Amino acid sequence: MEKFTYGDLKRKPEGTAGLRVLFSVGEISDIIAYQGFTFLIFTFYSAVMRVNINAITVVYIIWTLWNSLNDVIFGTISDRSRFKKFLGGGRRGPYMRMMVLPLALIMVLLFLSPIEGVGEGAGETGLLLFKIGNIPFTVQSIYMLIVMIFFDTIYTIYSINHTSLYPEMFLTHKAREKAGAMRRVMMVFGLLVAFAVPTFIVDVYIPGDPESPSLAESLLQYRIAGIIFCVLIFITGIIHVIWGIREPPYDEMQKKTNLSWKDSFKHTIKNKNFMIFILCSSMNWFVFGLVPMIFPAYGQIVIGEPDAFKVTIILLVLFISSIPGVYFWAWLDKKLGSKEAFLVNMISWALCFIPLFFLTDYLSVLIVFVAMGFVFGGPPYFIDRNISNIADEDELRTGQRREASFYGVHAFIIRLATILNIISINIIFTFNGWGDLVEAAQGASSGGIQLLMSAFPLGAMIIGIIFLLLYKIGKKEADELQVKMRELHSLEE
Repeated sequence: MEKFTYGDLKRKPEGTAGLRVLFSVGEISDIIAYQGFTFLIFTFYSAVMRVNINAITVVYIIWTLWNSLNDVIFGTISDRSRFKKFLGGGRRGPYMRMMVLPLALIMVLLFLSPIEGVGEGAGETGLLLFKIGNIPFTVQSIYMLIVMIFFDTIYTIYSINHTSLYPEMFLTHKAREKAGAMRRVMMVFGLLVAFAVPTFIVDVYIPGDPESPSLAESLLQYRIAGIIFCVLIFITGIIHVIWGIREPPYDEMQKKTNLSWKDSFKHTIKNKNFMIFILCSSMNWFVFGLVPMIFPAYGQIVIGEPDAFKVTIILLVLFISSIPGVYFWAWLDKKLGSKEAFLVNMISWALCFIPLFFLTDYLSVLIVFVAMGFVFGGPPYFIDRNISNIADEDELRTGQRREASFYGVHAFIIRLATILNIISINIIFTFNGWGDLVEAAQGASSGGIQLLMSAFPLGAMIIGIIFLLLYKIGKKEADELQVKMRELHSLEE
């Protein structure tokens, strides 16, 4: 059977079911890497490596600044690239093929921190290298910074090229709806893996009490989780880059001239709709970052459940219940439009956080997360759909497809939400006098952790809704863009 080519996508824009699945498999490697990292990195270095919360805050700020800049840098480089034969040719594919193995291996390195000076006693918080003011920087905190920077560099090169291919390969509303729904299903599968692996491997997320595993046992468990992540990312990444990518022929790419880096960045940040939408998206990503980051502590400290398996079951239930939600939000997108359906989605998500102000028992929180899961599949879908519309509008104005530039600047802004994540945690820890998660678990009050899971996400959702109301590409405008795009690319209905 002949391979379904990029040229065939103009005849049949939605592609084949097989192509949509193979393209969407890339979500699994992407999500396992980033969500596995997000879920475990803070807990591992705060609870196991005993890195002080103020040192972690500095590490996160430095990492986030690099995280933001490299998205813009690599996004612009990707847009300007044209490879004829290197690693299969194209402009996105070669970068992804180059990064599959490094992305897999870095998941192991995340948990190979030196352990000198780390113990279970009050003063055994790592090997001190220096202090800045009263902030202690240990060998463990410096390793944390270095490995996080390496992780993000590798992840960005892989992810931004994978994400940019979605609106390039699937050019029509119908095609994007079908491919987008499949991507969300694979995303949920990746999330299930990212959170299920630690569930079955790590006994207790925050060791420290007499019944917890020893330091050596906790280290081994986290490292086994990293090895499993490594294997799964490599397998799914290879499947994606070999069979799931379609790009224009080299000669066709060469026909299009590039904007200069300066002009490309200028056009991007001057796009008013785009900049408003980024602010909305960043509030969603604030919540995406904060919830998994703090959830191990929330389960153990607020709900009072020390068993890591039972804690993570709540998140797994959320992801499972999001699967039917993906199809519902795709259906609502078709009926109402990407902006309007996203507004309904965000309001629904905001309402889900209100009960978490008051609930502390396991069963009640589990029920809330079932409802939240139905909503959870919406934001990633709608963010991609709306950025695709913005990229279409931009192509009609500039004559170029610049997805990676948009996703790069988008990532630059939303990554700054990570600083808000760690500052929010630092405020709560500092107010309560906690140095790390072990001290938080031994503290007298759980109210601060509960606020991080309720008030902070709710506030972010309200701000995001306000920005979304200001965004101008609704259903009418998006439909008009599609008519013009079909004419531009001579696409068949």
